[in-house]
Amino acid sequence: MGGRYEVELCTVLLEEHFGISVSKVAEAVMKESGPLPVIVNRLKNKVKLSTIRRALVVLEQHRMVNFKIDQNMRVIYTIDRCAILSLARAARYIIFQYNKKCIYIFRLLQLRGYLEEDQIEKLTMMSSKETRELLYAMLEEGYVFTKPIGKTNDFAPARTFFLYHVNLPQTVRGLVEYTCKMMRNMVLRRSFESREHKHLTERQVKMESIMETIASDDNLDEETKKQQMTEVEEMYLSNADRAMLDRFRKAQTLLIASETESEKALFAFRLFMDFASRIS
Repeated sequence: MGGRYEVELCTVLLEEHFGISVSKVAEAVMKESGPLPVIVNRLKNKVKLSTIRRALVVLEQHRMVNFKIDQNMRVIYTIDRCAILSLARAARYIIFQYNKKCIYIFRLLQLRGYLEEDQIEKLTMMSSKETRELLYAMLEEGYVFTKPIGKTNDFAPARTFFLYHVNLPQTVRGLVEYTCKMMRNMVLRRSFESREHKHLTERQVKMESIMETIASDDNLDEETKKQQMTEVEEMYLSNADRAMLDRFRKAQTLLIASETESEKALFAFRLFMDFASRIS
C-alpha cells in the first residue's frame, strides 16, 4: 500500500501511455495485491475478464507487474510502482531533445537489458549510421550507458566491445538536476520580464483604477462614461503599449504553465527516487 497521491500519479501515467483499461486494472492491483479472481471482483464488472487479462499482459511485458505463487498455488499479482514511475517525464525529455526513435531505443533497452549496437540496429530496423548517432547523443545526455566487456583481461580496445543499457536511477538523478536548472532559468526570466515591463503594468493598473471610478460615478450618463473611459485609455496606453503588454501577459502565462509542468516532473522524479531507494 502506498500514499493516495502515489497511486493517483501511477494511474495517470499508465492511462497516458497504455490507455484507461490498463490504468484501471493496475489501480485495482495497487490498492491491494491478489490473485486474478480477487482483481476481477474488485473491478465489479467495470472491466471484462478478457480486458483484464490483456492489461496484465501489457503490464508484464513492460515489467510493471510481478507475480508469485502463494501456498494455495494461486498466482498473486503485485504492481512495481518504481517501474511505472520511470515513465514519468523521462520519455518526454527525450522526445523534446531528440525524436521518437530515441524513445524506441530507450524502451527497448528497458525491456531487453544489455544490447550491442548492432543488436539495437537490427531490432529497431534503423540504419547503422542513424543508430550510432542516436546512441551517442543519448549517451552524452545520460539517457543510456555503456558497459565494457573485454574478451581478454587487459581490456585492449581491439578486444573490447560495449553493451548499451539503461540505468534509470542515474538518469533520473541527472533529470532532477536538469529540471531544477530549467526551473531556475524560467523563474529568473519571468522576474526579468516583470521588471522590464513594470512601467507598463503600473500604468495599466492606474488606468483601470480611474476607469472604475468613472464607471461607478452616478452623476455621469452612459455616453459620457464611455467617452471619458476611451480618453483615459488612450492617454495611458498607446496601441503599441497595449500590443507590448499583451505579448508580456502571454509570455508570463506560458512561463507559469512551464513552471507548473516542471514542478510536476520534479515531483514524479523524486517519487521515483524515493521508491528506488526503498527497494535497493
